[in-house]
Parts: sequence; structure tokens; C-alpha cells
Amino acid sequence: MVMYDPRGLYRLAEEIKDDERYERESRYRTAINRLYYSLFLMVLQMYLNEGNSVKDPNRIHKEVREWFQGEYSRAGNKLEMLHKEFRVLADYYLDERVDEKMTNDAFRLAEYIYRFLEEKGL
Repeated sequence: MVMYDPRGLYRLAEEIKDDERYERESRYRTAINRLYYSLFLMVLQMYLNEGNSVKDPNRIHKEVREWFQGEYSRAGNKLEMLHKEFRVLADYYLDERVDEKMTNDAFRLAEYIYRFLEEKGL
């Protein structure tokens, strides 16, 4: 069975961020969401590849992020920041503005994590 490659979501985030066919803030919110999920799924692959299993599917994000922070603190902290300070805000706080600067900041964090994961063989 061929597994889905979550880097496709990363590429989609890069493309949609600048796609002027869509309203600006919608692009930014969607790009941040896709960035987070692409990296989360890559970290999940790493988690499972190292012999771990998901203990509670209802807490999978927290479980995997905590493991990643414990094993690889710098990259793990950046993923946690991408989640808390960017993805949650972009997805749930409609009264908060998501602008180009915020989106670029999220991409900078994501690029660090992405490079780290590539160095680890993902």
C-alpha cells in the first residue's frame, strides 16, 4: 500500500499563500493550517517509525507533539509554537487578523521544522 506523502500539503500551503484567485486572509489562514498538518503528519510518521503507537486517538496531536518536544526539543518547541500561536489562531479566532507578516512568520517556523525532518530522513 502506498502511503500519502504529507509534503503535498506543504506544497499546497506554499501555492495557496500567493494564489490571488482567493481572498487574501482566507489564503493565509488556509496556508497556516496546511503547514501545520503537513508537519504534524510527518512527525506522526517519525513517531510511528520509532516503534510508538497512538495511545489515545482523541489526543493524538498533543501526544505526538509532546513526544516530539521530549525527543527533539528545539524542533519540537517550534512545532508547538506553530500549533499554538499560528494554527489555532488561524483556525478558530475569527476576530483576530491573519496577515502576510504572520503567515511569513509561520512559514519561517515551518521551514526550520521541515528541514529538520528531512535531515532525519523523512
